[in-house]
Amino acid sequence: MPYKIDFHPIAEVEFWEAVDWYDEQKENLGKDFARVFEHLIATIAYAPFQFPIEYGTKRRAVMQKFPYIIFFEVYAESILILSVFHTKREPRSV
Repeated sequence: MPYKIDFHPIAEVEFWEAVDWYDEQKENLGKDFARVFEHLIATIAYAPFQFPIEYGTKRRAVMQKFPYIIFFEVYAESILILSVFHTKREPRSV
């Protein structure tokens, strides 16, 4: 059974900003980004412990095709998505 996925408000904003930016670059690219993102979120929901711990209790999942990392924490019955992080950003801002 998959974990329930919750998004920190900042992570939700980061996701939509990325979708919007990719849409501005090329038609349907934002949709492609969202599809790859949703696939990775589903993988996280079903098997979060396959992803390495990066900082303290924060785990990271690297997106395919796009330069983003999803940082998240696992709780008893849920997962909190903390950041949809562009790899060119300063890591300490997570």
